[in-house]
Amino acid sequence: MGQYSIKDLEVLSGIKAHTLRIWEQRYKIVEPKRTDTNIRYYTDEQLKTILNVSVLNSSGIKISKIASLSSKEIAHEVLAMNQEHLSEGVYINQLVEGMICLDKKLILKILKKSEDFDTLTDFFLKVVFPFLGRVGMLWSSNSINPGQEHFASNIIKRFLLNKIECLAEPNSDAPMFLLFLPEGDWHELSLLVAEYILKNNGNRVLYLGASVPDSDVKAILSLTKIDYLLCVSILSQPLDSIQNTINRIAELSHPVSLMFAGRAFYHQDLKYPKGARIIYSFEDLGTS
Repeated sequence: MGQYSIKDLEVLSGIKAHTLRIWEQRYKIVEPKRTDTNIRYYTDEQLKTILNVSVLNSSGIKISKIASLSSKEIAHEVLAMNQEHLSEGVYINQLVEGMICLDKKLILKILKKSEDFDTLTDFFLKVVFPFLGRVGMLWSSNSINPGQEHFASNIIKRFLLNKIECLAEPNSDAPMFLLFLPEGDWHELSLLVAEYILKNNGNRVLYLGASVPDSDVKAILSLTKIDYLLCVSILSQPLDSIQNTINRIAELSHPVSLMFAGRAFYHQDLKYPKGARIIYSFEDLGTS
């Protein structure tokens, strides 16, 4: 069973901690538990209740009315809502709930909502990545079990892989992209989204995946003609380590056109080889 601080609830639900405290005092929405050392915490069930409260409140229902309902009644009201007109924030909360409760059916239900967005990329930018961002903020506090995050991420990964496999094969003379995460980085979803976008735009893609050694990149570059090399990384690490990664890739890939994406590469003090392109938004891949 998870134990969450009020700050954790703020991160996962999107409701400010100050607001949650007012709701506790005025409406008794949830009553925090206490450890043997008198530290306040919240359980999985209480987190689920707060997520459902957030869904109803963001849909225009007053907190005073929500507070008059039991946890079961709140959950029932969420299920009875018109699912066709929910906001991105509601989808994010429901992904969090699906992760916490290990509810595969709920996660798949939200992923199917991608059909209501202009593009699959739009859905990932507005729903999936913000969800993963919320979860990632809690790693350092050990508030969530890594297994819960892996459970949700792998469902999303399989969903995305299926979308990629359904795309038409590009022409044999289309530009060729080599995609990989540098060694030590296992956060593959961003790279898969890049593959989907590039392939959907008619490009050829060689996908090497996560934590790829320099020697493997070098071997591929010697075996076939690569037009663009895209390295993606969101791994938090010292600036000098990131700079070292950039320098090594530049040495491996000359004269291939280099592209870097992900928050690891966005620091203003990093130095890139001439002609390298920094991708700040996945939409930019459509203008390669």
